[in-house]
Amino acid sequence: SIEAYSPISEQAKQLANRQIADILMLRGQFIDALSSFKSLTRVIDDNLWYAELHRFQGHVCRFNFSLVEAEGHYREALELSTSVNADAMRAKSLTNMAETLCWIAPQTALPFAEEAIDLNEQVEAPIEVGKAMTAQAIALASIPHHASDALAVAKSAEELQAKNGYRSGTLFALQAQGLALVAQNQLEDALSILEHMKLLSVELGNIYPYLSILLSLILCPEQLDFYANNFQWLDFDQTLNTIRALAKNFSPNRHI
Repeated sequence: SIEAYSPISEQAKQLANRQIADILMLRGQFIDALSSFKSLTRVIDDNLWYAELHRFQGHVCRFNFSLVEAEGHYREALELSTSVNADAMRAKSLTNMAETLCWIAPQTALPFAEEAIDLNEQVEAPIEVGKAMTAQAIALASIPHHASDALAVAKSAEELQAKNGYRSGTLFALQAQGLALVAQNQLEDALSILEHMKLLSVELGNIYPYLSILLSLILCPEQLDFYANNFQWLDFDQTLNTIRALAKNFSPNRHI
């Protein structure tokens, strides 16, 4: 009957809408993506659905370096997934916590990354393991005297994501490598990583093109107009102020 079919149809429609919002986020249309994710929270009464939407909203905030807001969404996702004993979603949320805290509280991020790696291995989610390792590498790169460890972890994350066939994960691992190289003052090598990131983003269909903004700020700030003018930031001035502060954690001896 039509009545029996309608709820399934509505859920499929909302899943499709979430996927469209995800694509908007990948291409840097952050305001539209965030609006779409927020609108979907009113549709399906399910804790895992809510947890997933909090995660996606957290992603938008994280890519804008609105890190306090991102952490709030990820903590909500972590609590919701824990409340229903959903280990796979909890593992993803732990990864996301590490991916956020690696910027603002690296010492706190490290145990989150370790827990995320352990749980994602248990639920057989190797892509998430690679993401957690990448967050671990970024955290280590901002801690004095740990840049060489950071570079080793980032390279391992790249190798794992290559094995997984997850090229977007390679892009994130390259970012971690670039930051670790900056922390070791290997700026030419870091610049090569930055160019590799840009080319890979194009190869992947122009997704995550904004991911290179922090390395660009450090290595070639004259390119910042590209980032300012080509993406729909939540608040570009706020993003820029935040990454200027964060950049000093990786490159404390350079004027930024």
